[in-house]
Amino acid sequence: MGAAVAEVFGPGKPGFIVTLYLALTMGEFIVEQIFHSTNRGDRIPFLKAGSGIAAVLILLGYLGILVGKYISWTTTGQF
Repeated sequence: MGAAVAEVFGPGKPGFIVTLYLALTMGEFIVEQIFHSTNRGDRIPFLKAGSGIAAVLILLGYLGILVGKYISWTTTGQF
């Protein structure tokens, strides 16, 4: 069971990227709520811009993994 989880959610695997994206989303939400509660709402646009850039980079990493898998599948015939 551990080997199966490591194969899906290990570093450099698609599940790891999805988990990282979900953690970014939840972290952004929590920090946004903290900013609202401490009257620092003026910093929220910077938070959203930074997390948007991070989300794009995460999704590009996911795309890179998928392209790598496609290339290995077309050249070797193994996924």
